[in-house]
Amino acid sequence: MDKKLFKKNILGYLEEWSYLGETITDLGTRLIGHRPDIAPEAYINIICPVLENSEILELASKFQMPVSEQYIEFLSHANGLNVFSDTLRVFGYIPPSKKTIFGLHDKPPTLMFTKEKKHSKEREKSEIVVAWYNDGSYVKLNYEGKAIRFNISEDIRLDEWEDFDTWLSSEIEILNKKYKTGKIEFFNPLLRRTQKSNEWNKKD
Repeated sequence: MDKKLFKKNILGYLEEWSYLGETITDLGTRLIGHRPDIAPEAYINIICPVLENSEILELASKFQMPVSEQYIEFLSHANGLNVFSDTLRVFGYIPPSKKTIFGLHDKPPTLMFTKEKKHSKEREKSEIVVAWYNDGSYVKLNYEGKAIRFNISEDIRLDEWEDFDTWLSSEIEILNKKYKTGKIEFFNPLLRRTQKSNEWNKKD
């Protein structure tokens, strides 16, 4: 995902919530859309700071398959996302040298590696889990570069996209619309109940 595409298809939608307030942590994590009605430090969108080039190369060396160039380039713009009140987490990478220095919002959700064996005569092919939805489903990038969403309980394919950029761009746009219209629900710890995303709890 190049810089222009990231700014237009990802950042553009996430920044629509800046009017609610935003801040940047000491470690560079950008917090957009303050929702103190959910929790004192709750934000709608969290963008983790970019990886250094050496850290991206370090990550790439851990893969046992050709790495999606789109995903690697995404990490140069954001080392993971947590968006629309934890509806979707896009995973990043935590270098060993930084495992103990994260604040409340600074630690990115972390990549997971899996293996798929198509047939007994084929070698195992590595895949990476790059995202998680709050319904428990997850997204893999397979060895062909396709993004595939699975149901976690039964490992059933729910949807498939041509590549990482197509998946993330389309999902961010869809989730942004759903958040505005209250079609996303989440648990509010202050109210101790589920609420809709467009339900704002005003204090007297």
